[in-house]
Amino acid sequence: IYYMDIEDKIVSEGDSWGDQYVNAGETSHRGAETVLVYWFHEKVSLSASYTYARNEYETYLSGSNDYSGKTMPRSPDHHLNARLTFYPIIGLELELEVDDISSQYANNSNTISYSRPTLWNLRGNYDWREWSFWAHVTNLTDEKYASYVSWGSTDGDTYYSGAPRTFFVGLSYRWSK
Repeated sequence: IYYMDIEDKIVSEGDSWGDQYVNAGETSHRGAETVLVYWFHEKVSLSASYTYARNEYETYLSGSNDYSGKTMPRSPDHHLNARLTFYPIIGLELELEVDDISSQYANNSNTISYSRPTLWNLRGNYDWREWSFWAHVTNLTDEKYASYVSWGSTDGDTYYSGAPRTFFVGLSYRWSK
């Protein structure tokens, strides 16, 4: 559980080419984070983390706009991440991950919100002696989404696209002394 007040919160105002950093005034940040790990069997585990967060402007005046009492943009109230992991043989780990966040505001006035789709990832790791091999697929269902959304800048509305389905593979060797 956490609670934090910031008296001189610095925020970025403007567009991507002419951002200015200004003192937004006071903000409050409060919430709770929790992690649960449960072993169904010696070869199967479930881990889940959950965050509840309320990040708000207590006092923020910008020109003729008063954002006091508004939720800070890009700050979802809820974030859940869960991983189901299998250990079928010694050295092999297979993991299915789900990552879900609640909708979030995309502007300071809290008039526009954005909901990112739930993302699924798949990972496999195998360790054998000094060797490690891994293969990962992120955004398994190839969802189209924005990793960052901003509304109302002088450049207009901005979406930063999230990664499509992406494959990673790797091999490493640990040198012994």
